[in-house]
Amino acid sequence: MKKLQFLLIPLLIFISCEGLADMIFSEAGEEEAEEIHIFVGDTLAITHTGQSDALFDAIVADTSQITGESYTLSFDVVDSVTYWFLQNAASDVLATNMIFSATEEYYATLDSQQLQFYHITNTITDGFILSARNATFDPPMTYSSAEVVVDDFNSTAVVFGGLPRFGTWAAFLETTPLEPQPAGRPGSESLQLDIEFRFTDNGSVATYFNNTVSLIDTILLPFEVWSIEEEKQINAVVYMAAGSKPVYEADPDFAGSYNFTKNFYVIPVYEDYTGVGMADYYSNTQMGWMLKFDRTNTSFESGNIFRVNFINPLFPGVDTYTIDSF
Repeated sequence: MKKLQFLLIPLLIFISCEGLADMIFSEAGEEEAEEIHIFVGDTLAITHTGQSDALFDAIVADTSQITGESYTLSFDVVDSVTYWFLQNAASDVLATNMIFSATEEYYATLDSQQLQFYHITNTITDGFILSARNATFDPPMTYSSAEVVVDDFNSTAVVFGGLPRFGTWAAFLETTPLEPQPAGRPGSESLQLDIEFRFTDNGSVATYFNNTVSLIDTILLPFEVWSIEEEKQINAVVYMAAGSKPVYEADPDFAGSYNFTKNFYVIPVYEDYTGVGMADYYSNTQMGWMLKFDRTNTSFESGNIFRVNFINPLFPGVDTYTIDSF
């Protein structure tokens, strides 16, 4: 029995040591496998919080300067001027609103494809260059795109007429002799919102203005107007530059389809949908873009969805970008 014990002890020690060695080499292998290799020309991971369409890229220019830290890109207003601030994990401000281009040798680190899309606006900070695309603090001046989101019917197509040169309802009224003029207008936080037209069986009720706004009434529309980022249905106004309501009728060629019969503008009103008409054309300060629908070749059915997109600017205190250099 003692001989058996003496034989078991070395065996247990051997097994324990072998297991320990496996653990050591296994952990070393995992650490090696988890090691992240960063090369010149790579872009660091960036996480965005907020609604802006601005895209920021941290392009690696010097790997020896990479710290492995996280950085924050934020925005603030100082003396009525908007600035951006790049801070490290210790909240040290490393750069602010700098416009100095990188030197020639750092442009050479980017391949031809990157050079086509990146506009370099900053010097090297901790081994990377910060660049921006679609970055603006200004409200949108027009729509960025219009698209059909849902249309399962080959016979239907919504023809969008775009925006007039003055863009918004308030700007349009300023070109007229009408009095009183609008009491106010929506800010960029509203004008940036994407608008969706959802064609439904029941439609929605909007305020109706004739071309001289001498007639203010309500009108039944074949769609609901939605603010996409806010995920809610909102009120709307229909302005008739010419003609009168109604603005649509059944399509005689396709059962279940409808056609627009007039050219008209839909004005999103950035407030919760009520279906109650307005009393006048000037006191509501939330009347936004004038979105034109064209009767030419337009046909629609319940279930169609059409969207108009707008560039979202940067908002101080709302939009932040986190850059990870590890």
